[in-house]
Amino acid sequence: MGLSRGMRGLCRICVHVFGAVSSDMGVTILHSIHKMCLAAYNQQKDSDSDLSNKGLCKSCPIVLFNNICDKLVGLTADEVVQELSNVIESLSNDDSLEVLQMFKPELKDVNAQNSLLVGCLRTIYERQQANHAHTPAAGRTSRRSTLEKRNRAVTLTDPVEPSTDTQQPLTTAQDRRQARRQKSSVRKLIYESVHLTGNSSRMEGILSYHSSEEPSSPLSSIISESSEGFDVVSARDEIQLKHWESLLDKQDQSPNLDSCRRDIEAAVFAGVPDSVRGRVWKTLSQMRKCKEEPLSSSLPYLELVEGAEPTIRDAILLDVGRTFPTHAYFREEFGPGQMSLHNILAAYSTFDSAVGYCQGIGFLAGLILSYFKDNEEEGFNLFKDLLTRYGLRDVYKPHMSGLKLRLYQLSRLVHDRHFSIHEHLNTHEVTPSLYAVSWIMTAFSAQLPFGISIRIMDFIFLQGIDALFKVILYTLDASEAEILSLKNIEVLMNYMKETIPQKIDASFEYRLKDIFSIDLTLELRELEIEYQVLHEDLESANKAELLETKYNLLKLQNKCHSNQITQLNRELERSRSERRALTAQIESLEAKNREEAMVLNFTILVCRMRWRCWGRGTPC
Repeated sequence: MGLSRGMRGLCRICVHVFGAVSSDMGVTILHSIHKMCLAAYNQQKDSDSDLSNKGLCKSCPIVLFNNICDKLVGLTADEVVQELSNVIESLSNDDSLEVLQMFKPELKDVNAQNSLLVGCLRTIYERQQANHAHTPAAGRTSRRSTLEKRNRAVTLTDPVEPSTDTQQPLTTAQDRRQARRQKSSVRKLIYESVHLTGNSSRMEGILSYHSSEEPSSPLSSIISESSEGFDVVSARDEIQLKHWESLLDKQDQSPNLDSCRRDIEAAVFAGVPDSVRGRVWKTLSQMRKCKEEPLSSSLPYLELVEGAEPTIRDAILLDVGRTFPTHAYFREEFGPGQMSLHNILAAYSTFDSAVGYCQGIGFLAGLILSYFKDNEEEGFNLFKDLLTRYGLRDVYKPHMSGLKLRLYQLSRLVHDRHFSIHEHLNTHEVTPSLYAVSWIMTAFSAQLPFGISIRIMDFIFLQGIDALFKVILYTLDASEAEILSLKNIEVLMNYMKETIPQKIDASFEYRLKDIFSIDLTLELRELEIEYQVLHEDLESANKAELLETKYNLLKLQNKCHSNQITQLNRELERSRSERRALTAQIESLEAKNREEAMVLNFTILVCRMRWRCWGRGTPC
């Protein structure tokens, strides 16, 4: 059977995943999947016409109720409670009161309580549907306007204007208090803008992958591609290679020697030959002091690969083809490069279940794997050390706690070091969460040529994530004039996401000391503590707000119960009145019955006496 190379690769995947006995069965499975996808596409395509055929529109209350039910599918009981609470809050006061009256505290089963509330919501939406006037154009908003609303939702809403007398000394206590309040306000605003970064989907879709071509850069003139990858010409000197080998041997013999560490640091600035880069990264990783106990697993590498969940495997297979698509090692679809990358990511998802797999993490794994082609397991160990020893794993956790911290640190650094840029971006509601997420999650490797990406990775292994902040500050400094000249929000967003990374040009290699010699360690640590304090304050405020909401809800329920008690008391009094009336009626009937019985008894007595007289023949 004549199949293209891509189809043959897909057939191999189907045979592996579905356990098919032959390639022909794999082709059959592929055709079946194709038919199902086509049917699903046609069904989605005709959904709007189906609504019109049923006499419905997108704004119909019954359609909104169906959308609510779709959201509830697959949620836990607690998540359903939260979703229903949001829906109830959006209702009118009368409808909300009606729903709350259905609330039964005596029900201990959360699912039963949820079912009761959903039934009440259905009654309300059906009643609204009866009075609904169809508006076919309702609910149709352009993707662009929706995106702009979402972007505005995650920006700083109240920019803080710089004080006009910042150059004057603060001579009075009132001035100092005012400055402290202003600084505290800036911190809180920046924290809130970062905290609004999406939680549920780990920034799905926000990462920009390479297209068919890598971005052009003037740096390509000093970077050459070989079978081993890209290398900086200045690092190819044979003398430098021997110097590196002697440094690495010396470090292996005396790992705690400070002078050797300083020599290695200076050598990284001078350049790292491709032939020893993998060994250099391993050495730098071993020199790194781990802040917390590193993760460990007793499972061998192959078992970690096989232990990955099928859904995670599918997600990885979708992304590996978009990771470095022009690199020779990763270019072939389902080739050795892509499958090795899949194995490393699958193994890590099993090794670190708290992280699993996150879109964007494959770029870091790909950079490392390109220097461990012959030893996949060793590349996995280095990738594992990069995430665990350097504190990068928090960036990829489902709730993105580490990413929010890094975005906050970046916002504060820009505010303190490039205030004019910060104010200009803030005025146009452009925050780091809109342009810097991909920079941090992929270490610029999704935007830059492969050669410069590995050069940045050299300094990440040397200095940690601090190196990324230094690169970002360098690009912003080089682009300050252009950024301040842009007034249109769309042009500004495109410039921040696409054009700024291209500022890392041929001059980057010659400015390494200026870029990476800045010490941000203490400043980043202070910002981390500052973020944690703000986070704890916000959580405390949220808890207080939640308690207040619960109190108001209970107060409302108490009011409803009080109304119900008053109504029941009235019904009880009415019932008592009816009972007294019925009792009096019964007594009257009983008296009447007694009188009628007496008359009847007397009549019977008279009849008997007459009967006796008649029998005796005597007149009565």
